[in-house]
Order: sequence, then C-alpha cells, then structure tokens
Amino acid sequence: MHRLQARVRTWAELTEDLLLSPAAGGDTDRIAALLTSGFGAESVSLNRREPDGRHALTLWTVDRDRLPVLDAVQLAVATHPDLLDHHPLLRWFGMTGTVQPQSLGRVPLDRVAGPGTPAVLEVLETLDIRQQLALPVMVAGREHEAFVLARPGTRDFADDDLLLASLVQGFLRVLRLQARVLAPHAAAPDAATVTERERAVLLLAAEGRTAAGIAHALGMAPRTAEKHLERAYRKLGVRDRVSAVRVGQESGVLPAPRAALGIPTPRQGHRAVRLVGA
Repeated sequence: MHRLQARVRTWAELTEDLLLSPAAGGDTDRIAALLTSGFGAESVSLNRREPDGRHALTLWTVDRDRLPVLDAVQLAVATHPDLLDHHPLLRWFGMTGTVQPQSLGRVPLDRVAGPGTPAVLEVLETLDIRQQLALPVMVAGREHEAFVLARPGTRDFADDDLLLASLVQGFLRVLRLQARVLAPHAAAPDAATVTERERAVLLLAAEGRTAAGIAHALGMAPRTAEKHLERAYRKLGVRDRVSAVRVGQESGVLPAPRAALGIPTPRQGHRAVRLVGA
C-alpha cells in the first residue's frame, strides 16, 4: 500500500507541475516517460479515433533497440487503418461501455473477438507486445483518446497497476481538458508570470463563462476556479474580469479580441516514434 501511495504521489506532483508551469497540459513526452517507468512498460502509445473513424497514433519507447518494432506498428496501422477497430481492448470498451482502465490479459477474448481480431493478436504476438494496459482519457461515441502501455513477455499487469491506472486516469483527464483549452492560444514570452492554469481560466472567463462553467470545462470545483481568477487578477494588477481580459490581451496573456475562442478537435496523423526516459 505504501508503494502504491508513493506512485500516486509522483503522479500528483507531475500533474501539479504540468498544470502550473508555462508548458502545462500538453507535455506528453513527460507523461509518456512516467507511464513507462511507473508501470514497468517498455512503450506507450497515445491512440485517438476521430468522429469520422480515422485513427491517429503516437508512440514512445524506452528501449532504442525496440524502435524497429514500433515502426512496424506504425506501418501496420498506416497500411491497414481499420486494424485497431479489431483490437480486443478497443472492442471491449465499445461493447461494455466502460471507461475503466483494462489490461488485454483480462479481456475475455471469446466475448469480444471479431473477424479481424485474430490478425491483431498475431501482430501483437509477432512483435512481442501482447501485454497491454489501456487508460481511456476520453470516450464519446466513436471518438476516443487513450494511452496504451505495452511490454514483452507473458506477465500481465498486476492488480495494483490497474488500481494505480484508475487514479492516474483522473490526472490525465484534467491535463487533457486544460491542454485543449490552451492549444489554440500561445502565450507571449513575457506572460510567464501567469501560470497556464490561471491562463486557461482567464481564456474561458473572456469567453463569458461563469465560475461554474469554467470549473466544468477544466474539471475543478467552482471555488477553485474563483481562486485562480483572483490570483490572475493580482498578477495582472486588476480587480475585475473586464479589466483582466483587457490587460491580458494587451500583455499577450490572452489572444487578441479577433481570435476565436473554442476547444477544437485535434486532427493529426501518425508521428515518428520517440524515445523517452532513455
């Protein structure tokens, strides 16, 4: 239990750092590094499926010698874009409607297998990445986003890994919400005194959202949203929302008035495999 608490504490510290630092919310390289080291995984992928069914796959590994293996995964998905639709984990989430983390070893294959599932399992066996653990971050109909950990061998992820994954899932969801708010709006170099958490709150305040609306969008309590606004006001030297928006736009903390506020759906293709924690 003490070891699990230490692992959770590490994630809480990273989440706080990402939420408050100038690079907050979108540093997936650091997230991937902690996922691999914290769960004893060899590689991690960020899988996205767009509403139109297209898949986007980003991969990281801690073992340089395994780069050709993950390149092969990229090629397989690029050549057969519907391959992931037959993955047992993806079919499990679709059939059960659950969003709880799950390992491939715990999925009842006789229940979820489809016509293309044997081909998927053959690829996983050939590449020796059969042991997998999926952490869904967002599921909305056909659209989803999930981190998937993988490692070679026959040892499934432990019960403690599943418990930790369910706790980490909450951290990842909060980071994703903030990253999507901030993604279209790069801060000016001299705007670093306002943290990214405070800037995300200001962006939504400039859109006209109430404290409750801001809290809902960023996965926090309304009182917490109000506290972030108060701190941002002090740093900008203002006392109200209208002045904060004006000064924020003048200083580069917020985008110019003509910039549309919104939370777009990312559309990206396959990326090169990256090394983490090496």
